Amino acid sequence: MTTTHAGILAAGVGSRLGNLTSDTPKCLVKVAGKPILQHQLEAFANADVDDVTIIGGYRSSDIADWLSANPQFRARLVTNEDYEFTNNMYSALLLRPYLGGHSFILCNGDVVFGSGIAQLIASGSKDAIAVDVGSFDEESMKVTTDDAGHIVTISKETPPDQALGRSLDLYRFGRDSGDHFFDECERIIADGLRNQWTEVALQSCFDRGLIKPRPIDSRDEQWVEIDTEDDLLHADRVFSRFDISDYDQFFIDLDGTLTLDGHLLPGAAALFSQLRSEGSSIFVVSNNSSRGSADYRDRLARLGIEVGLDEIVLSTDGLAAYLRGRGVHEVYVLGTEAMRRHLERLDIRHTTDHPAYVVVGYDTELTYQKLADACIWINHGVPYVASHPDLTCPTGRGPIPDIGSITALLEITTGVAPSKVFGKPNASTLGHLIEDPSRAVMIGDRLYTDKALADDCGIDFVCTLSGETTRNDIESLSVDDWPTLVIPSLESLLR
Repeated sequence: MTTTHAGILAAGVGSRLGNLTSDTPKCLVKVAGKPILQHQLEAFANADVDDVTIIGGYRSSDIADWLSANPQFRARLVTNEDYEFTNNMYSALLLRPYLGGHSFILCNGDVVFGSGIAQLIASGSKDAIAVDVGSFDEESMKVTTDDAGHIVTISKETPPDQALGRSLDLYRFGRDSGDHFFDECERIIADGLRNQWTEVALQSCFDRGLIKPRPIDSRDEQWVEIDTEDDLLHADRVFSRFDISDYDQFFIDLDGTLTLDGHLLPGAAALFSQLRSEGSSIFVVSNNSSRGSADYRDRLARLGIEVGLDEIVLSTDGLAAYLRGRGVHEVYVLGTEAMRRHLERLDIRHTTDHPAYVVVGYDTELTYQKLADACIWINHGVPYVASHPDLTCPTGRGPIPDIGSITALLEITTGVAPSKVFGKPNASTLGHLIEDPSRAVMIGDRLYTDKALADDCGIDFVCTLSGETTRNDIESLSVDDWPTLVIPSLESLLR
């Protein structure tokens, strides 16, 4: 049986990804829930590439640990100990003891590609380079061809009118051409040029007529080169299973998703317009109990989004229903005047005379006296409930205390925890509204409320990074916990 060989160059730091690579090698940063390296190894496995050598460098031990934890990928790891002072040409030369004398595939460890491309590059025996024909990007390596269809240049400097397309940094070498490539890498490095790209050696081989690769047209295949966090977000979209047309019922979080600091976030109004025109059902869902549904309706109307009262789902709605179900109508409200008015419309009245419950909300009008009064009632055995669990409220200047901080203070003071917490992520928040879980999606900025609610309701979840959750938070999730899609803002969902 013929062995198909491949080499993956994954020694670099990936500094353009900022703190995402501060404690993770770039090839283990995740796209759609899986490390980049896993995407590559799965694609190679599906293309019957059965001998893979990875050149690690930065945090190479993390790659070794990942391979040990994923024994289904039988890849060899070699460490470039000089990764800080060399570039990927030096790493490529370290492959020679394993790939020399063989035909092989070579790729960089920061390119996410699907099985289709891997099968295209692995299916032939002649020299080839995968090329996204017709595409152009200033930062990418572009290729040009001669009249015979052979690639003759590979460079970032190629102008648009000369470029055939972008290289995917995915190469196939025949046995002889692979040895020519390694020879050229060795010659350049021996001249003291240890910090060069593999493309320098390739171009030298082209110029000397040693390698004559043809382009493999990959324009219809999925691939993304990962350099920045924006690239990651684009790759999430490309490799996720999300298609907005699959849904006709949308539950959209308010603070941090639709609005921030009283202003609409990018794409919010346009997305509402798009979904309305398509006949979709839309609900605005908020844990923020500092206002009533009428207040939110009027506030959104002033911002250009029209919603009906029956399309606004608040944490206080479930709280009021719970109390009414127990025959409770008089409570002490630790909350805003707007919250008190909203509860009164729901037949729950504020009192300071022997309340049956203490009700805690997100109180932006908080005073010490309110806290003291609530603690006194709790000390006397009055049970208390909270409208929602949010620890912080997102703002453009960073998080500020939300109800979770208030209930923590009450619990530390009295030694008593809330008997019940409403709002997201309790499934009862949305359970009565969901018509078909397979056609419903929750869109929000928090994992512990919005995503948890979607999970409890059995619906898909789109996480927007416009509020509390950061990309680092997402990276910590396993593939099974990964959101259906990660986006920078609602603007990404516009057609």
